[in-house]
Amino acid sequence: MASDVSSRPLARYWPTLLFLFLLSDLAYSCWQHAQAAISGDLSNIVLPSTDYQPVLTDPLGLRALRGETYAAPNRFFQHQTILQYFRAVPGWLQHWFSPVDSLYAACALAKTLMQALLIYLLGAYISGHRALTSRAWLVAAALVTPLFHTNGWTGQIGIIDKSVVYSFCYALPVALLLLFFWPYARAAAQRRPVRLSAPTWVLLLGLAVVLTLNSPIATGVLAILCPGILLYCWQQRLPPAAANEGILARSWAAVRALPKELLPLVVATLLSLYSLYIGRLNAENLTATLPLAERYARLPLGVFYQFKQKLGWPLLLALLGVNYWLLRRLPDTRVRRRLLTALRWIGLFAAVYVLLLPLGGYREYRPFILRRDTLLPVIIAVIYWYGAAACYLLRHLAGPTRVRYGLGLTAVLLVFTLTDLPNKRENRNCERAALLALAQASAEVVVLDSDCPVLNWERYSSPEQSAVNAAMLRYWGVTPRVVLYYHRQP
Repeated sequence: MASDVSSRPLARYWPTLLFLFLLSDLAYSCWQHAQAAISGDLSNIVLPSTDYQPVLTDPLGLRALRGETYAAPNRFFQHQTILQYFRAVPGWLQHWFSPVDSLYAACALAKTLMQALLIYLLGAYISGHRALTSRAWLVAAALVTPLFHTNGWTGQIGIIDKSVVYSFCYALPVALLLLFFWPYARAAAQRRPVRLSAPTWVLLLGLAVVLTLNSPIATGVLAILCPGILLYCWQQRLPPAAANEGILARSWAAVRALPKELLPLVVATLLSLYSLYIGRLNAENLTATLPLAERYARLPLGVFYQFKQKLGWPLLLALLGVNYWLLRRLPDTRVRRRLLTALRWIGLFAAVYVLLLPLGGYREYRPFILRRDTLLPVIIAVIYWYGAAACYLLRHLAGPTRVRYGLGLTAVLLVFTLTDLPNKRENRNCERAALLALAQASAEVVVLDSDCPVLNWERYSSPEQSAVNAAMLRYWGVTPRVVLYYHRQP
């Protein structure tokens, strides 16, 4: 009786403690995001530069369909989202921050909101519950939160990129992908037909358009998963062979038996194929070229370096291996079978996705094709399965084994948490000091003595190179007029 009484306060307060842990970790991540340099590409998209004006005036990429080559023809919604956010939010934040600090606050706010959305959706996928007050959701969210690194092992398993532009290009589309597939994943988990309300129909069809004209990785995922789901559903409805019925008649009968709720998947499939087609005329793919055979030859090195650099992937895969081994030892249940089957499908998806990556072109900053940004859908899928399996094991393992598993899991998650230390080498302070110098400058051209890039990936050697950034800084109110700048050469 005494032990029951003593355990009641813990049982009563642990959901609150988990919620406070989630908030504190998110607040720490927000602080970390605010320490990151703004990096390049932002001004070119937000101003925009002449390179990006065509995509912003042609949402459907019709000019590319007619054979015209220009930058990012199939990424209208990606560029429009970045443009609208950074034209509005820094100015709004200047009610509380200086113009310079408002830029870093806007970047941190955007990345923190993306991180919170991804944690929320992963928690919903793992637990099957959408309410923040659900204990199952709290446990699931707490299990995946330590794997969101802002420094630490972000080079391997990073989800929210240090560059805010890259976060809009990768993390946000992946979150929207999870939102798109949610009604189907939930119906499959509950073993019931998909039912879509009128608002959900509108949301899914809208997301099909936004995602396919947003990010290449979102388009690639849709091009793999949507036809796969449709083919599986069609195969499940294929009538058995009959003497008086041919394969074409049976195939058409299976098509007619498909529920209308699968229509968003059909639309997403067709739009993704269209997006991939016009994406062939992306002018950015022409700046650095590499033969397809050479891209495939480099791909194994990309996989190798993901495991070689740090412990992120090895430790994450070790968690998967332990979870798989323990699941195999438990009595058979429907959920256990579903988890084991899901792992096989995730493995197949990862293999197909990685093998298709070289078809997306080549970038000099991604010499081995595969990197943590292009691998993000696989990272999210792996984290989902780890969390789902861990939740199941924590409920179904026998007493002593569950205690040992819980302690081991806590130790591993503590390693993930403690590894995500602040980056003392981050050049944000250097960049901020340069921006303050520009804000206080009286000359129309400023020579910077700093050794860090300012709103760019590299240092500028001539003032003309900073024209777009200078105009953007004037728009944000950082400088009272257009102030060109460049770096003093060594």
